[in-house]
Amino acid sequence: MILWLNHLFNWYVRVVKSAFRKSYGGFESLRIVESEIPSVRATEILVQVVASSVNRTDSAVLRGKPWVFRFFTGLIRPRLATTGTDFAGIVESVGSSISEFSVGDRVYGFRDTGLGSHAEYVAVDVKEAVFTIPGSASFHDAVAMTEGAFYAVNFRKKVDLNSDSRVLVIG
Repeated sequence: MILWLNHLFNWYVRVVKSAFRKSYGGFESLRIVESEIPSVRATEILVQVVASSVNRTDSAVLRGKPWVFRFFTGLIRPRLATTGTDFAGIVESVGSSISEFSVGDRVYGFRDTGLGSHAEYVAVDVKEAVFTIPGSASFHDAVAMTEGAFYAVNFRKKVDLNSDSRVLVIG
């Protein structure tokens, strides 16, 4: 009887899985938990995550190191319990004030202080770095380029390059 009620609850609430931690620590501190699908606010989109990576930024957010990183992610414990900084997926619903994205759009995004994207669904504010995936790119290609492109664009804005500049590109 209890199993049947649990199954009924999971169907009604649409329980999904995500990577969860209560405190800063190593990868051994992560647990897979079930939670409700996030609801979207007026300026957010709900994305069904198809691909997400684990990168050096995820490691910093997970461990809270270097310590100064905690000013952005939570001083004593993580502000976000679910890990993940990038995603690629399909828009499942949009907030009431969203016009640039539609249900069914293929999108990808990144936030270097954590996004909670190591989950089956993530709610993302469109003010964040979220973009439509180009037609020829796969979900895996889009998520693989996200962190590097984010940092490249940010650092490019901070450097005054001209026609005499020399640049080394790795990758």
